[in-house]
Amino acid sequence: MDPDFIRSDVGTLSLSMYHIDWGLQTTHAGGGACLSYGWFISKVFSLPNNKNRNQQLQMYISTDTSTAVFFAIQFEDGLTKNSTEGYTFDECKTLHQNGIRQLLQWCRQNETYSRDLTPLVNYSNSILFHIHMAHTKLYSFVLSYV
Repeated sequence: MDPDFIRSDVGTLSLSMYHIDWGLQTTHAGGGACLSYGWFISKVFSLPNNKNRNQQLQMYISTDTSTAVFFAIQFEDGLTKNSTEGYTFDECKTLHQNGIRQLLQWCRQNETYSRDLTPLVNYSNSILFHIHMAHTKLYSFVLSYV
């Protein structure tokens, strides 16, 4: 993530190349997965407007998952820590597979999925994101206008 792309209210925020690993899996004969869950909460930050108004802000992640896994994310108000309508865990399309640059999406009222994070740009109290995952290695996440 280009450091000029994000303005943080609590100092510099770098959003690329995190390696976060939650969960333990045994692979020997007779073994199984030990369900472990993890949470990651970002710093509070705000996103600048893009000069090209025809582009959407989207979030991509790169993960390595094992069996019986999930990855979900929600955006929250930077001041109150309340979930942001339209971007909650319940509305997030949960990911259950490995992948590089997987596009995150949230369900809308008409049961279609949206990947557009543009409504969160210049959110009045800034925002943070909250990740919930199990048996997942999170290698990176990228916010990008496309």
